[in-house]
Amino acid sequence: MHALRPHRRDRPGVTAGARMPDNRAMPKIDIRQPHQLPLADARAKVDHVATRMREKFDMDSHQWDGDTLRFSRSGVKGSIAVTAAGVGGADNIAVLPHTAAIGLPDAFARRVARNTQLVLLEEANLAKVADPAAGSGAIEHLTDALCASAWALFQTYDKAGGAWAALEQGMIQRDVAAVREKRQAAAARRKDPITGTSDYPNLHENAARVLNVARAPLPKEPGAEPTIEPLPSIRLAEPFERLRDKSDAILRKTGARPKVFLANLGKVSDFTARATFARNFYEAGGLESVGNDGFPDHAAMVAAFKTSRAEVACLCSSDKVYDAQAVEAAKALSAAGAIVHLAGRPGAHEAAWNAGGVKTYIYVGCDVLATLQAAHDIVSKP
Repeated sequence: MHALRPHRRDRPGVTAGARMPDNRAMPKIDIRQPHQLPLADARAKVDHVATRMREKFDMDSHQWDGDTLRFSRSGVKGSIAVTAAGVGGADNIAVLPHTAAIGLPDAFARRVARNTQLVLLEEANLAKVADPAAGSGAIEHLTDALCASAWALFQTYDKAGGAWAALEQGMIQRDVAAVREKRQAAAARRKDPITGTSDYPNLHENAARVLNVARAPLPKEPGAEPTIEPLPSIRLAEPFERLRDKSDAILRKTGARPKVFLANLGKVSDFTARATFARNFYEAGGLESVGNDGFPDHAAMVAAFKTSRAEVACLCSSDKVYDAQAVEAAKALSAAGAIVHLAGRPGAHEAAWNAGGVKTYIYVGCDVLATLQAAHDIVSKP
């Protein structure tokens, strides 16, 4: 999902255009044209450009959000996954439509999936190289390790009487559960990032379209009962998606998403890095970040917090500014009724910052999912 943003000033001769912000998953597009148009006419021009882009580049949709025109383009993740599978030596690859997890994909989603395969097959010639990763020491090492682990598991299940016997004994289920728990923990801490979900979320994205067809129930054979513990079907993105769904429900009910106030301390150069981190952190759970350009004093910060109507406030700044201001800022926000978070590791300051009112710390490697769930518990109270 990307944005077309009209740039305007109070004087003529400025720029109106389209810009895609860098979301690390797509290249930027920056189209500019000097003009002297009123805002309404400038919007109409940008809307026309977006319509042409949608027709030419298969954009999913576009709609205005204030002065921002947002649109989307599907298929990037599928292309990356197919490329990785091809380089890894997969003999057969089938790309699922990007909406398959939520319903029956429509014609557009199926066409994007099909074209992803065709472009990589016929234009990138991915299938014409026998071993694209040959000679890479890193990949050869991973391949050897994978083969050794797979062969060890094969021997273990073979000694148990084969795959079906291993399933009946619960051996495979236990091994799969152990790996599943590790992968879920890595996803919860964003050590294994999920682009667009746990990393670089977009709260303004349009709902994906699927065909309005109910899922067909699986046929049941009379008298057939399972003899083994079934293996669960999961997606690592589901816990984050449930939080986003919860936020969407609040938006539909109240007209606004639950918010987190970013209490930016110091100069813009002091807080930008951690404020950006905090915004991505909270929006992964559907919590809208209320940003600002900093404050002249703590009284102005507290006044802005009260105006935001948020219940959670996150201090954002550099370590140097934290040393000088974190305790007093946390006390001021706590006195105003905020649940105070701080972006960064506490280190040696933890006791002092906790005493000042900081309840939670957010940083790279922390349990993102647990923190977001706790924040939702706070902001979702009746």
